[in-house]
Amino acid sequence: MNCDRCLALLNDYLDGELDGNLQEQAKTHLQACPVCHMQFEQANLAKQFIHRKFCLPPAPLGLQNRICRAIRKSSAKKYIRKIFISHRILVEMAVCTVFLAVITGTYPGSSPSS
Repeated sequence: MNCDRCLALLNDYLDGELDGNLQEQAKTHLQACPVCHMQFEQANLAKQFIHRKFCLPPAPLGLQNRICRAIRKSSAKKYIRKIFISHRILVEMAVCTVFLAVITGTYPGSSPSS
């Protein structure tokens, strides 16, 4: 592997995203080439710095689950509220129809009571 190829693959190497053969070739080149090794060290330090400064540890699983449940519950309420608001006239008509059916005792498919 030459320096240009190694440096082009450096970020993938750091992230462990190269296949086994390419990973091994890059590792061998980095061990043998002081210029590329220095680039690797600088990139690795930058990656570690960014990780320490900007990456937070994951939230506990219980907290993640509670947040997901709250989001789903909130989304469902918003969806139902949206249906009632956007189709208010249809909902009112349906309620009136059911109310009248209960009061009069007539249901679709039944004959009126005598």
